[in-house]
Amino acid sequence: MARRPAPLLQLTEHILAVLGRAGFDDPTTLTIYRAFVAWNLGCLLVDERPVVDDPDEPDLMLRLGLHRLPAADYPRLRAVVPRLAENDGERDLMEGLDSLLSRMPDPALDAFYDGRAR
Repeated sequence: MARRPAPLLQLTEHILAVLGRAGFDDPTTLTIYRAFVAWNLGCLLVDERPVVDDPDEPDLMLRLGLHRLPAADYPRLRAVVPRLAENDGERDLMEGLDSLLSRMPDPALDAFYDGRAR
């Protein structure tokens, strides 16, 4: 952990502090943090970074190089290709985070605001 860059450690510390301040105990804080990080990494590194085989190709199937894959082995991937082109990364990220966070336990908001209603 200590070999990670300071800005990453500071961000992690900030997220953990906010969750702790919101009233979550340490195990719940860690669960929420890990789910949040996993979602973001998956979204940003996998889903938002399609490898383009031929950027000048107008046909999405060819542009993504899916013609190189056996059709019988990847029928579902081929079926969703048109939807890949409709990707709105920011909207998808926010909707996914909303869905993820809505499944987390409710914090004691009084703890977050130090007992002062806002």
